Amino acid sequence: MAFKTPLRWLAIAPALLSLSLPSFILPAQANPLDPLLLSLGFPSSTPSGSGAPQRTAGGAPKRGSEACVAKLADLNGDGELDPLTPLTALMPISNIGTSLNPDPTLTIYMPRNSSSGVEIVVQKRTPLANPTGRTRYRYEEVYANILPAPESTTTGPRIVNYRLEGVNLEAGAVYEWTLAMLCENSIGNEEVISGLISCSLEDGSPLGCTAGATIPDPTTLNAGELKQQATAYANQAYWNEALQFSAQLRQFDRSDWVEFLESQELGCLADVPFADEVVDPNSPQAAPNWDPQCFVEAVPEF
Repeated sequence: MAFKTPLRWLAIAPALLSLSLPSFILPAQANPLDPLLLSLGFPSSTPSGSGAPQRTAGGAPKRGSEACVAKLADLNGDGELDPLTPLTALMPISNIGTSLNPDPTLTIYMPRNSSSGVEIVVQKRTPLANPTGRTRYRYEEVYANILPAPESTTTGPRIVNYRLEGVNLEAGAVYEWTLAMLCENSIGNEEVISGLISCSLEDGSPLGCTAGATIPDPTTLNAGELKQQATAYANQAYWNEALQFSAQLRQFDRSDWVEFLESQELGCLADVPFADEVVDPNSPQAAPNWDPQCFVEAVPEF
């Protein structure tokens, strides 16, 4: 069945937040012995998330409900259904992402599912003058696309990266994105999450909200270089870049990845495989009903 509800109608106008960040230039070379690299965590003083959307899909699962997104499973073999981790955005506690790339990447925890894909909509949010003092906004859709759910998510939960090719965010503007999982034979949205994102401009720096920003490819760096880059981005509150470099560090030192996620209360997702990873068949993650048990709500009793 076709997707019924246009996501542009689902926007909620939370309070506009300041996302200005200090200028900085990353060092040209990494020194793995630099004492500044001993800690990798995103700053706790990120912009306030008052009024911002939640980063998880809300609502407690219902017993006996059929859905293309897994919500309940018998995790203990006791015959009782347990709630599963909901669709979740890997975002700061504030649920405000910051990036140096005008075509940023959304990183999503996706439960096991049989969906036909996801619809992602991005809207530019502009505050309007209002004599009553209440903030109102004009929304302008700048991106809408339907993308596939990775095949690996049919067998278990995964962390999925969605690059927003061609969204071309403007420096300093605030955008609200919404992601909905699409399910055939169901009416409306199975799961919907949303958040805010801003692309930062750094005057006089090789970094900035431009396609030519000098952001290294994390897959080409060694452990010391990765950690230096990840730490520098995290210290300056560039969420998307800090997340990408921290994730690449997992192959060298899992504790760095854990520390980064725990700084924003996402540590329980540290063992979730990424969508393009091969899962060891002997690992807990290969079990049919494995779940990280993050942000779960109790199943109502009837």
